[in-house]
Amino acid sequence: MDPFPKRYLHSYAISFCGEVEFAESEETLRERAENGNASALFHWAYRFALTDWAQMVSLLERAAAQKYVPAMTSLAAIYWNGDGVPEDRETGFRLAEEAYALEPVNAAHSLGTMCLLPDNGSGRQDLERAFSLLLEGGEGGNLFARANLGYCFLKGIGTRKDPERAVELFRQTEVIGNSKIYLAYCALYGIGMKQDRKAAQKYAQDALELGWKGAFRVLLFLYPKGSQEQKEACAYVRKMALEGDEASAFIYGVWLFNRMRILSAVPWLWRGGWGARKVLFVRGSLALLGIIWCFWYFHLWSAE
Repeated sequence: MDPFPKRYLHSYAISFCGEVEFAESEETLRERAENGNASALFHWAYRFALTDWAQMVSLLERAAAQKYVPAMTSLAAIYWNGDGVPEDRETGFRLAEEAYALEPVNAAHSLGTMCLLPDNGSGRQDLERAFSLLLEGGEGGNLFARANLGYCFLKGIGTRKDPERAVELFRQTEVIGNSKIYLAYCALYGIGMKQDRKAAQKYAQDALELGWKGAFRVLLFLYPKGSQEQKEACAYVRKMALEGDEASAFIYGVWLFNRMRILSAVPWLWRGGWGARKVLFVRGSLALLGIIWCFWYFHLWSAE
């Protein structure tokens, strides 16, 4: 689950939970928060997202203790990602389960996403349940559930692959930078839509401007070769791969392979999980067959 860009965290959290913006004055908001009002604590917490993360988490915990679902789902994501706190997936998953029991539609996205992601053999990954939860949240109007539902249709997770349906869902949720990244990917490779490199670059650039650095994974293939922008994208993707992100390792490996830096690509593709290893096996086999064919042809030519 990618952490939301901090400068947009409050607005994302509101949409994420089906909450509405606090319409009263800042003074009233602070006063109500100091008096322990859960909704006010939630909104007041995000005033500290850029200045005092620990204070923000503390305020969210006070709201979550009152079983306030927006705070519970926000905290669930923070603990799951280890975003500014020690990573604690047990607590994150528990909070998401409790929030779902209280308000299924508004918490289905959080719990569904956690069921979607691998978690080191803990047994929490459940792809069929993930799809069911995201479908429930999406049909209830939750934008984040719809975006991740699109990912399920794109990859065939818990359902059959349906690239056109995936693109439709990504377009419905373009306001979310993460959906723009997937639209960029689909446009780049012509998946569920017409192949269009210019559209792909625009989608990815828009996502980047919204703070979603994951867009670099697509822009790496779109920026001019050797440009400063490509170097920046390369540095980010490599950094994420070194930190254990399998998708980034896979993408970085493919990028190196496409640049004919085959020996450099191999360890990165190996880090990229089973899918990347299949790519490594297929491309390696084709390369080996090509070498064998060249030697055979040279042998025939020499014999003549």
